[in-house]
Amino acid sequence: MSLPSRLLGANPSIQVSTLLSGSLSTPSAKGAFDGSEFEFIDGSLLTSDASSVTFSSIPQTYRALILRSSARTTSSQTDTYMRYNGNSSSIYANHLLVANGTSVNAFDLTAQAQTRSACLLTGSTQPAATFGIGYVQINDYASTTKLKTSKSYVGTVGPVSGGEMQWYDNLWASTSAITSIVLSTGGGDFVSGSRFNLYGVK
Repeated sequence: MSLPSRLLGANPSIQVSTLLSGSLSTPSAKGAFDGSEFEFIDGSLLTSDASSVTFSSIPQTYRALILRSSARTTSSQTDTYMRYNGNSSSIYANHLLVANGTSVNAFDLTAQAQTRSACLLTGSTQPAATFGIGYVQINDYASTTKLKTSKSYVGTVGPVSGGEMQWYDNLWASTSAITSIVLSTGGGDFVSGSRFNLYGVK
């Protein structure tokens, strides 16, 4: 069977003359990423080591929040923890998948006093130019009727030891609107040069 015949079998509405003339158009591609949906709220580029980073007075005018991070710690590799509105009650939960060069493991952590992880922090044994990364999306953060959920993707890699990736689904069992976020490490301080940027999703 000829190519035009095979194509007509798949879509009989295509004219043979169109196929033979080479004028068949391809379907239009999905539109390019529209950065206008995101708006920068605040950012912090550390010029000295710090034990915590705070975003306060977060505007309540967006559908969701995005937190992007690049950071390392003065201690060994660890997570970046988040507390909303200064709340340290045991009403956070984390469901996570951890993957490294040798294994994949899943964990379910409930009744936590904070949520994790905004960024997987590169440890001090790695070269100074090596930073971990993090991406967090907090949904419906301004709602006063919904419990707050978020998802995060974090990872780090370095030439001294193997890398690791983590995927999180997180819950803060509160209907309060999120007006502030405090970031802290699981050990040591955030190193100078670490960066944290907060965006609103329109």
